[in-house]
Amino acid sequence: MESAYLNDGDEFEIARLMTEINEVVSGAGRKLVFLVPALYETERVSIANKIFDKALRIYGRDNVVDHRGLRLGAEYFFDYDHAHDKYFGIVAAELGGGAGLHQ
Repeated sequence: MESAYLNDGDEFEIARLMTEINEVVSGAGRKLVFLVPALYETERVSIANKIFDKALRIYGRDNVVDHRGLRLGAEYFFDYDHAHDKYFGIVAAELGGGAGLHQ
């Protein structure tokens, strides 16, 4: 049985899947943005973040909005991993070239 957790080496599979998804979407004449949302938690070191960082170094960041390091107040979240509409307002502004945080 496969593990439900990320392990060293999984970054290659993550990058491969992101590349394949990007190829399918761009081949259909569409634009793709991978959104890695913020969480309402204290900053901590995690194996998953390290592996995903490696995957992004392989894949690249041209069409990735990575908010893992974004620290927002509780009003942006329903709970630690479910964002409120207020957070998605930031995402919409950022993607639309409006008043997003990372321009």
